[in-house]
Amino acid sequence: MTRSIFVLALVFALCVSLALRAPEPRVQVDAALAERFEALFEAKDHAGAVTLFAGRPDVALPFVDSFLEGSLAKLEDGSDQPGSAAQKAMHERALFGARAADEAFSSVLFLDYAASFSGWSTEQRANFRAGQKAFGEHRAAMKAKDFETALGHARQCRDLAGPLGDWWGMAMGLGGEGAALLALGRHAEATAPLARARLLNHSLRLGGAEYVTLHALVHASIGAGQTERAKVLLDQAIAMADKRGEEAGAKALRERAAELAAK
Repeated sequence: MTRSIFVLALVFALCVSLALRAPEPRVQVDAALAERFEALFEAKDHAGAVTLFAGRPDVALPFVDSFLEGSLAKLEDGSDQPGSAAQKAMHERALFGARAADEAFSSVLFLDYAASFSGWSTEQRANFRAGQKAFGEHRAAMKAKDFETALGHARQCRDLAGPLGDWWGMAMGLGGEGAALLALGRHAEATAPLARARLLNHSLRLGGAEYVTLHALVHASIGAGQTERAKVLLDQAIAMADKRGEEAGAKALRERAAELAAK
């Protein structure tokens, strides 16, 4: 496969990966980034890949994941077989990118995730898809305001992701669990999964997801009567909102902070 064809295939695979996995707002993908990464991979330029991801933190995990999801999709549609040269090439790129991302962000999760994914058995790959399905069912139940059902699906997603080393799926399941508990008014219970989801999203540099879970954690902490914790979380959420250009969100958070400060 020539580099240009590989880059086009990569962009397509990444778009599919984002549609399956990424929470809103989604990262922007461009062929130039894919082509730059491919050149760095061919040159085995680890330092260059570290620099590339350091400048694009939100895209790092989806980018690495695109190789993994792309290889899995080919197994599922029958166009490839386990252990093929094409599959090995995709996994090598995922591992190369994951090593660079870990170094760029002082993390240990990217490479663990990529190595785990690339070694899954048929049963584990099926569990991965079942976890994704469970999260989709969680989102549908939340939209229908069936929060108890949503809670069950989120916990199923969490429980399936954990043994797989699927840190992204774990973050999604935990975030969904916390959101459902918050919607049910179970604020104290919601704080633990939301805090864990926030930490995972932060370590994985999923900025949009971290902002959403942090915002929910603020509300859960306030509802649980954890006022001092909520004040610190509000400061962090305001800083994130300002950095992300979330003007309306920052304004609402500042108003809430002022209310707490007056108590």
